[in-house]
Amino acid sequence: MGPGRWSSDGLAADLHARLGSSQYIEVPTSHHLFTLSPVVDVVIEQTRVMTTGERWSTGRSSLVALVMTDIVGSTERLTVLRDTAWTALLSDYHDQTAESVQRFGGHRVNTTGDGLLATFSSATAALRCASAIVRVSRELGIESRSAVHVGDVEQFHEDIAGLSVHIAARLLDHASPGEAIATDAATQAAIGAGIPMRSLGPRALRNVPGEWQLWALDLDR
Repeated sequence: MGPGRWSSDGLAADLHARLGSSQYIEVPTSHHLFTLSPVVDVVIEQTRVMTTGERWSTGRSSLVALVMTDIVGSTERLTVLRDTAWTALLSDYHDQTAESVQRFGGHRVNTTGDGLLATFSSATAALRCASAIVRVSRELGIESRSAVHVGDVEQFHEDIAGLSVHIAARLLDHASPGEAIATDAATQAAIGAGIPMRSLGPRALRNVPGEWQLWALDLDR
């Protein structure tokens, strides 16, 4: 075989012909930088099909900034206020937090009894919303805490799922009352926004592998 006789796709086709059980799949691409991500998605999809037999489009996942909040000491407040007053306070809290999410361009995915989960296309917006929710909670006489993370999520009907959602929930374990904290992924994604914060150092998140560098947002600046 002389030099230049075979092109790269010709070699691939020849190898496919020699391997009876193989599949030959061409992935259209170019040398342009922005074609890298679609190519990777195709490779991941085809690898998934070959190894599991399941065709599941990677287009169902998306990279988002997540904000999760909860109220500190909600059970104790319920005991003091009783059902009617606590329900009214919760209604005010959910109305105010929903307004904050909307103001910063987010989408409220769902609410729990004393918190919420929201997604944003911007890490900066997510961090600012998390801070705003802590502040508005204080105005209502509530101590809440917020957590921000950036990662992939899977769309599941009207809800979202995936490890990133669990990471955001585990972050709340490390937030003090009246505090908003974020992962390094969230702060790096908003690095040019000038949002003041301080390092909390590496922390272990319950049932999540590895150590995670966490940051606390400076709400007084």
